[in-house]
Amino acid sequence: MADLFPVDKEFHSFSEIQRDLELFQRRTYTQYYIKDSRTVNAALKRLQKQRKINENLKYTYLVFSCIKGGKKFTSKSKGIRPNQRTFKSDCAAEIKLTLTGDGNCLKVTHCNNNHNHECSKVGFSHLPQQRKLGEAATNEAVKLLEMRANKRVLQDHLQNLTGKVVTGRDISNIRAKFLNHGENKNDIENLVKKLRQNEGSTIEIAVDSENNLLGIYYQDTSMKESFSAFPEIIFIDATYKLNELRMPLYIMMGEDGNGQSEIFATFLLSSEEKNVIAKMIQIFKRSNPDWTKTKSIMSDKDFTERLVLKSEFPDANLLICLFHVLRTIRREVTTAKMGITADQRNLSLEIFQKMVYAKSEEQYTCAYESLKMTGMTSVVEYFEDNWHDNHHEWVEGLKSENLTFLNRTNNRLESLNQKIKEVCRRHASLDEFYHDFMIFLKSTRQAQDHKAMTVFQTRSVSIYSADSPQAKYMDWLTPYAFGFVVQQLELAAKLTNVKKHDDGQQYIIQSKSLRLKVSTLQCECTFRSSMQLPCRHIFAVRNIEGEDLFYKGLCNQRWSINYYKSKHAVNNNFRDNDTSFQSNVVVDNTQSAILSARQKYDINGMLATTSSDTLSSDTPSSNTLSSDAPSSYNQNKEAVKSVPDYDINGMLATTSSDTLSSDTPSSDTLSSDAPSSYNQNKEAVKSVPDYDINGMATTSSDILSSNNQNKKVVKSVPDHDISKVKIPPVIRKRGRPKGADLTVIGLPSKRSRKNVPLSSGKPVPFIKKQPAEKDKIMLSWLLSKKSIKKPLDGELVDESEVEVRPEFVNPAIIDENVTLCRLRVYFSSDAWLLVTEVVRKVRNRPTWMCNVCKDEVDEESICCDACLKWHHFLCASIKKTPKTKYWFCRRCYANQKFVI
Repeated sequence: MADLFPVDKEFHSFSEIQRDLELFQRRTYTQYYIKDSRTVNAALKRLQKQRKINENLKYTYLVFSCIKGGKKFTSKSKGIRPNQRTFKSDCAAEIKLTLTGDGNCLKVTHCNNNHNHECSKVGFSHLPQQRKLGEAATNEAVKLLEMRANKRVLQDHLQNLTGKVVTGRDISNIRAKFLNHGENKNDIENLVKKLRQNEGSTIEIAVDSENNLLGIYYQDTSMKESFSAFPEIIFIDATYKLNELRMPLYIMMGEDGNGQSEIFATFLLSSEEKNVIAKMIQIFKRSNPDWTKTKSIMSDKDFTERLVLKSEFPDANLLICLFHVLRTIRREVTTAKMGITADQRNLSLEIFQKMVYAKSEEQYTCAYESLKMTGMTSVVEYFEDNWHDNHHEWVEGLKSENLTFLNRTNNRLESLNQKIKEVCRRHASLDEFYHDFMIFLKSTRQAQDHKAMTVFQTRSVSIYSADSPQAKYMDWLTPYAFGFVVQQLELAAKLTNVKKHDDGQQYIIQSKSLRLKVSTLQCECTFRSSMQLPCRHIFAVRNIEGEDLFYKGLCNQRWSINYYKSKHAVNNNFRDNDTSFQSNVVVDNTQSAILSARQKYDINGMLATTSSDTLSSDTPSSNTLSSDAPSSYNQNKEAVKSVPDYDINGMLATTSSDTLSSDTPSSDTLSSDAPSSYNQNKEAVKSVPDYDINGMATTSSDILSSNNQNKKVVKSVPDHDISKVKIPPVIRKRGRPKGADLTVIGLPSKRSRKNVPLSSGKPVPFIKKQPAEKDKIMLSWLLSKKSIKKPLDGELVDESEVEVRPEFVNPAIIDENVTLCRLRVYFSSDAWLLVTEVVRKVRNRPTWMCNVCKDEVDEESICCDACLKWHHFLCASIKKTPKTKYWFCRRCYANQKFVI
C-alpha cells in the first residue's frame, strides 16, 4: 500500500492519480475525497509571470482526506430533525500533492494512512461512493423501473449484475432522478394533448363556474361500436385509489355475443354527487344513440347512482348486484346499529339471505313474514325503509325475469377492476393513470381479439350427426351460446311432467317452485327471459308437437356467429380506424352551496358540458337515425353546436352537443322551458336537434333573449385555456383494516372439516356454531331425544312434546348468547306458548349447577363457551378466570372430533 503514494512519488497526469487512488482505496478499505485543491487555471491567474504547467494535471495542489475526517464537523441542528447522522469523526488520514518546480508533475509531499476508525471490507462496500452504479447498470435499472419491476427482485438483479451492494433507497433515488421529472403530471392541458393521440377518442372535461375539475369522460371508437352492437345490458361500478386525486374511475361495461366483457365508457369524477354523475351519463347518451335499446342496468346499492340511472334510463330495468346486496346488509345490520344481540343479528342475516335467494314472490313473502315474527323492530323497520319496496331489483328469482344473460352480480366489473389495478399503479397522477390505462386497454383487447379470431378461424369438433339440432345450433350460434343450448337439450330429455293446457295451445310444466305455461315459441322460465335462448321446456314441447328442435327464431340475433363476426372490432378495424379527436371544456355558471369542507374542491355549481364527437364514415347501419334527422348527420359530416338542455326535473342546466349540417344557420335563442333561475342569468344559448327516447331527431322551440349583451358563450378547447382548470388536491395514502373471515353477508363461513387426531381440534364457541347446529342444541333443552328429529325434518312440534318442568330444562336457555326466537318456526302456536311459559319460570328462578360435581355454582365459577354449562374453578382445575377469549371444558374437548 505504501508503494502507491510514497512521499516524493510523482504523477504526470490526474488520471494516474485517480487510478492509483482507486486501487489504494480498495486495498485499504477506505474512501477519500478532495478536501482542498487549486486548478491549473486558478494558479496561472495568481502568477505574475507566465509559467508552463502540464495541462494533464488539472490541479497544481491537491489534498485527499478520509471521508471521516477533513474539516471538523460542527452541528448546526436546532433539534427539528433529531435523527441525523454524519460520517465525520475527525479522522487525520490524508494525502497531499503539490506541483514540482518544472510544472510537469504532481509530487506526494505528505501521506498519513492512520485512521481512527475501523476499516473493513464490508463497511467499505456499503459506502455511498462504492454503491454508485455505472451508466450501463443505471440504464438497466431505469428500463426495468419503467416496466414496474418488483423493487426487491430488481435489487437482487443489480447486485448480481454489478457485484455491488444495492439498497432499496438506491433504487428509489434512481426512480426519483430519471422517472420523476418534476413536471406537473396532473396538468389537464397536457393530458388532453396526449389523449388526443389515441385514434377516434372522445374526451370531455367538465368544470364548474370556478374552473374546478368535476369529471373527465373518455370513450374511444371501439367502445362506441361495442355498445352499438350489444346495448341490451350495462354493468356500472366504480373503483378507487387509482390516482392521487382520489377521483374514482367509473366503468360502463357490457357482454358481447360470445360472453366476453366489453368496456363501453369510462369517466373519472372528483365528486360523486347526483348532478356530476348525471352529466357523465348524459354525455354517454349523446355519444351513443343506441342507449334506448338498453333493457337492464346492474349497479350497486348506491342511492345517488341508482337515482340518476332511473332518471336517465327510464325504460331500463335497474338491478342491484347480488354481492353488493349481501355486503350492504352485512354492514348495516350490526349489533351496534340495530341494538340487537349477536345471535339475533345472525338470525336476521339468515332470513335476509333467504329473501335474497328467493325464487318466487311467494318464497320472498314467506321469508319476509318470518322476519316480522322475530320481533326485532329495528331490523324490520330498516328492511321496510330500504329494501322491501324495491325487492324486485335484488331478489334473485325476480331479477332473472329481466334480460340479464344470467348475470347475478357485477363480478365482470370486479374482475376487470382487479386487472386494472395490476397494471395501473395506485395513487398515480392523472398522466400516469391514463398512460397505464391505455396499456391495459391495449393488452385486454389484444387478448379478446385473439379469442375472437380463434372462434372465426377454427371450428368445433362435432360429435353430433349433421342433421341433428345440436349440429345446426353449433353452426348457427357462438360457442358461448351453444354451450347453454346443448345443456338445455340434454335437460329437455329428462322432463316428464308435461301436461296439455285446457286451451289446447299451450302446455303446463310444474317445476320445483313454479308452474310454467309453455308453447313451442315461448316460456315463462327465468332462463328464457334472461338469455333469449330456447329453454328445456320449449324443446320438450316442440318434441311433443313433432316440430323441429332447431329454429333460428328462438335465438336472439346477438348470439348468432354471423352477427358476432360482423360486429367484432377485429373484423371491422374499429381499433385501427384513424379518426379525428375532439375535446371540450364546458363552464357552468350556476352557483350552489358547498356541502362540506371535504368537498371544497367538488361541485360549486350545476354541471354543464358540451360534447363534440366526429363519427367515422364506416358507422354500422344499426346506428343510423330516423329519416327526419338532418341529412348531413346521416352522412357523418357535421359541424358541432352546443345547446343548454334541461333534465326532467328542471333542476340541472346541461349542454347537449349534437350534429348539424355545415350550412345550418345558427340562431341565438333561449329555451322557453328553462328554469326561472336560468332565465335570470339572461344567457343566450344555441338551438340544435336533440334526440328523444326513441332516437328521433326533434328541434326544441327557443325564444330570443332580451339581453344579448350579457349572454355567456360556452367555449370549447380551441378558445378556452384548459391550463386554468383547477384540479382537486392530492390526498395522502391511507391504509384500512382487513375484514373478518366471514361470508359476504356476515355469517360464519362454512369451512371444510377434515378428520384429524383428537388432540389437534378445538371446540367451537356456541355463538360461532352453524345455525342448524345451534337449533339442534337448543331443541335438546326443550324436547326429548326422540322428539328432536321431528322439527328438523320439517314437522311442527305440538304441545304434548314440550318439556314443561323448569327443573328439567337446561338453564343455558336463558344465556345471553342464546336467541330463543330462532326456534319459533319449529313449534305450533300452542306449543310455543308452553315454551315461553317454561322459559319465563326458568328465568325467574334460575338454578346454575356445576356440570362436574352437580352442586350449585358460586362466584369462583366459569361457563364453557361451547356447551354453556358452568364449572367450579376447582372442578375445572383452574385457579382463576383465564385471559383467553373463549374457555372450553374438558368434556367439549373430548367430544371434539373435527378441526374447524
